[in-house]
Formats: sequence, structure tokens, C-alpha cells
Amino acid sequence: MRPVTSRPGRTLGPGGGPLPPVSGRLLAGRYRLTGRPAESGVSWRGEAVDSVTGLPVLLEATPLPEVVGAELLDDGLDTVYGLPPEEGAEQPESAAAAHAVRRATRAAEAAPAHPRLVQDYEAFEQDGRLWVAGERLPGVPLARLLERGPLPLYRAAEIAGDLLGALRAVHSAGLVHGNITPETVLICEDGTAMLGGLGTGAAQQALCDGPDGGPPGPGWTLARLRARDVRAALAGPCAERWAPEQVGPAGGDRVPLPRQPLPGEPVGPAADCWAVGVLLFRMLTGRAPFPEEDVGVLFDAVRARRQASAKACGPLRPLVEELLHPDPAARPDPALVRRRLAELLARAPEPYDPDASGVAALLPAVRPAGAVERRRRGGAPVPHPDHPHGPPRHARPGLLRPGLLRPGLLRPGLLGPLLVGGLMLVVLLVLLMTVLLAG
Repeated sequence: MRPVTSRPGRTLGPGGGPLPPVSGRLLAGRYRLTGRPAESGVSWRGEAVDSVTGLPVLLEATPLPEVVGAELLDDGLDTVYGLPPEEGAEQPESAAAAHAVRRATRAAEAAPAHPRLVQDYEAFEQDGRLWVAGERLPGVPLARLLERGPLPLYRAAEIAGDLLGALRAVHSAGLVHGNITPETVLICEDGTAMLGGLGTGAAQQALCDGPDGGPPGPGWTLARLRARDVRAALAGPCAERWAPEQVGPAGGDRVPLPRQPLPGEPVGPAADCWAVGVLLFRMLTGRAPFPEEDVGVLFDAVRARRQASAKACGPLRPLVEELLHPDPAARPDPALVRRRLAELLARAPEPYDPDASGVAALLPAVRPAGAVERRRRGGAPVPHPDHPHGPPRHARPGLLRPGLLRPGLLRPGLLGPLLVGGLMLVVLLVLLMTVLLAG
């Protein structure tokens, strides 16, 4: 393995990557960190405040190829692929960063204004990382809720329905999300599920393709195999992000792969449907359908279709198995999946309060005394000459879901006293009328 390198003045952490910025640090001349970024694999996520608008911002960071290539990829892969070391996939960091920034920016600009899609503002390179700044909404990642165990059937269906609505809009805009995980799904206090991570997914894919690369084609060329391994270093063993068409053929450190392209399926919207299937399985069972010890084990299980039984998914078992079909063309599209989930939710029992205390207990903010409205707060944009984005866009108020009582409406515990009081009032009125008529 070649030694980990860094540019002059950069401090490397114990794992070879640059140390995360500390609280109070100003990034991109605008975003002031309010805490030390949390580490998730090789990525970081931190909260900040936009010093121009005063609004809260979420920052997601991905290491640039200099660190990724040196620390994670230069372990004999050149020999595996039959390439001399000087022809490796590492690209100049400035070129790779510029390409990734452009891809993330294009994704943010092309993203639809959907009420279930978290908005990205901009991307920039700093401290050897590619940062994506976006909305920071009051809620908790789905991963934190799943730490307490599986979710009820109807709750999982509601969350998936929200995500599929956002995905349908993303696909209609000609985009593939590619970054659906329990970490990028945000559960708000009112139960709404929001899908984030679009800009970060686009930036990571750009880092995999290289400065001059584009979306991979159907064949598994050497360049695509190298891009897959860069993506494996960034995404890690997360089953949602590895549909069979993204895993590709076996090779690894066992045998050199041929120089002729190997057959394979192109990566498209069906890969996002696979991710929803994995996420549904995870929500309903508390685990992934494939082992996630490391990337190699996950890849082998996906190729061999060694999938855990979906029996615990109950009525959603047929749908989950269809979403996890190895053939992308055989997976149902988001619109069809959403209709089938809506049919299930129409039979949900009343009352159904999914997160009466779960999400609120995990939020750092104090819960308001009044009823929580199903919308996000925002204000008029405050433009900036260099960064012209403004505050978060409004989300349209949601309708009452099947099986969900809106906070602040009639409570079942008050129904009995109200009926008794009404009957007593009727009896008194009858007695009063009797007395008046008799007199």
C-alpha cells in the first residue's frame, strides 16, 4: 500500500483522513459549524448556521480521491486489474473536486421542488473534503429509530410511501438518487418522512467516475470496475446502495479480470427501487436482507442471491421480494409500489399514532405546547452575491393520512365524559319543558 499523502498544511487524522473542523469553524466563508461533525464510515455530517441568512444548515462531507485512493484503494488493485500503478484511477484532486462540485450542483438545480425531498443548496471543496450544504429540518434520521427495533407494518408503509413520492419526482426530472439509506431518510416530529442525500450521492458518483467520466454503460469495463471499488470505499457495506447491477462480476483479489468488457445491466431508477425494498425489509425486520459485515461479503451474497427470508415482512412480503428482484426490469416502479402501499394503508386500524413520543424524545428542541402543523417554516430569501440561495422552501401541508389522528383533534379519552354531559343536558331540558307546560 502506498503511503497516505496530504497537501502542505493539511493535518491527517488517525485513519489517514484530515481531521474534522471544530465547532465555530467557518466553511465556504458562510457556514459556521455548531458542533463537531459526526463520522459515518468515511463520510461526515455536521450541523451549521448560515451566517448570511441565519438559517440552520446540514453539511455532508465526502473525502476527495487523494485520501480515498491512497488509504482505501491502493492495496493491490492495480495488479488485480492488470494495470501498472502509474495508470491507476487516482485523478488530480482539484480536477476531481471541480467535477464533483459541478455534478452535485447540477443535481441540486435539477431536483424537483417536492414536499418530501430535502433541498440541497450548494457544493464546495474544503479541507480535503467535498461538502454539500442543504436544509436542516427538525427530525431524526430513520437509523436512530431503527436502533430501538423494527417498526410496525403500517408505519413502515407510510414512510416508504413518502419516499416513493419523492423518488417519483426525482426520476421524472431525469435523475437517479443512488443514496437512499437509513441515514438519509429524515423522520420529522409529525411523522413525515423526508428524503435527503441527493447532492451527496451525485458528488460521490462523480468522484467514482473521475473528472471526465459519465454515467456507466451496460458493460463492465475496467474503468467501471475501478469506479465500483471507489464507490465501495465511499458507500461501504450498505445493502440499500448495492443493487445487483451495481455490484457487478466477481474478481477481487482472486483472479485478474479480462480486458474485454463483461456483460452487465446499466444503473437506472430501478436501483432506487431496490433501495426502497431493502429499506422496507430493514424497517419491518430490524436487519438488512443481506449480510453487511464488509463489502466483499455483501457483494458475494447479492450475486448469489443469499437473501434472508422476508417472512417477517407479513403482508408486504410479496412487494419486498419483487423490489429485491435481481433483474432491474422486473422490479415495480415507484408509482405502482406507492399504489399498493396506499391500498394497505386504507385498511389501517384507527386510531394509529406512530411516533407519539419516539421522534419528539430524540429532538434537541423543546416540543411546542400547541398542535404541530405538517409543514416546514421558512421566510423570504436573503440573496448573497456569491451564494444566492435563500432559506428552505415551504413544504405544502400534508393531508390526514389513513390511520393517523392529527394532534389537537378529538381525543378518545374525552368521548365518554362528553356523551354523559350531553345526555344530562337533554334530561334537564325535558324536565324544564314539562314544568312550563304543566304550569
